[in-house]
Amino acid sequence: MAAVEITQQVIKCDDPDWKSWALQYSLKVGDATYTVDYFLEDVQRHDKMQTHTKQKTPLALLGNPHGANKANKSKLRLCANPDCKRQTPGLRLSLCNPCYRERQKKLCGTC
Repeated sequence: MAAVEITQQVIKCDDPDWKSWALQYSLKVGDATYTVDYFLEDVQRHDKMQTHTKQKTPLALLGNPHGANKANKSKLRLCANPDCKRQTPGLRLSLCNPCYRERQKKLCGTC
């Protein structure tokens, strides 16, 4: 019963993140019984997740051993135009921006 009362107090708190978490937690647990220890373990787990998300680097980028700023820079391709030595702005693009604009002008005819 004490764990339910603590959950209700967290739902009434001013922090919207904790309020939302406690509401979702109470919906997840439903009518099942749970102890204060079980509840505190989940609180600690949520607190660790909140602490990680407040870092500069999002959790999705923590798996990149080179850091967020070096992602996919070595995989850029060279322009498909044989006279050009520039890199493409994206992995799936075959032409650099100047070559692409030049090609569009030739195809359009009115530009």
